[in-house]
Amino acid sequence: MVSDSSNGIEKLDLDNYVSWSVQMKFLLIHKGLWEATTGADGTLVGDSLKALALIGLNVKEHHLSTLDACTTAKEA
Repeated sequence: MVSDSSNGIEKLDLDNYVSWSVQMKFLLIHKGLWEATTGADGTLVGDSLKALALIGLNVKEHHLSTLDACTTAKEA
């Protein structure tokens, strides 16, 4: 599959959640933002927003309205 994302991860679509979620987990770990998705105590608000933004940049357009309603990476 061809990636349309600058980080090499194919954007989330209707049929690729399993592979997308694993790749996003690794990308968030690499950027030091994985804890922001778990809602663990001590997560900085800025890190949660950065993780939320990274997730939002890696989904197809039809998922954006759902993510727009999220306020944290864990919620996304």
